Amino acid sequence: KMKHILEAVLERLQEQVPDLRYIAEDWGQLDFYNDAPPVKFPCALISVSNIKFESQTAGTRWATMTILIRVADAPAVSGTMAAPEAYRNRAFAIFDLMDTIGNVLYAFGGDEFNELEQKTITHYSREDAIREYAMLFETEYAIDSE
Repeated sequence: KMKHILEAVLERLQEQVPDLRYIAEDWGQLDFYNDAPPVKFPCALISVSNIKFESQTAGTRWATMTILIRVADAPAVSGTMAAPEAYRNRAFAIFDLMDTIGNVLYAFGGDEFNELEQKTITHYSREDAIREYAMLFETEYAIDSE
């Protein structure tokens, strides 16, 4: 079910967040690279952050899955007040993007998993010019062992 949930999230982002230029499973694209990361900006990289399991009955467990979406952008402009408004708009576009992602994924669910709940957004400080935030979402699903 983990794979199906991640695939559903990837598909939903592709269908409903056209400003994202790269959507993929997170295998370290923003962490391990030489000259430039192998992504197009802005991007969303998705992985499973954590899963908690709880036994319900004999043969049935309940899983609570936390999905990590790393949202990153690398605008060539800064959002200083001295900059033209268009530069500030481009520099801060990542915030509009995160609002859109949150709205698109909030309460998104299916037959296999409960509606997603948005939990947190955390800023990552980086040494390069990439702006990066971590968005956490949570869902639950049943696992039948039988």
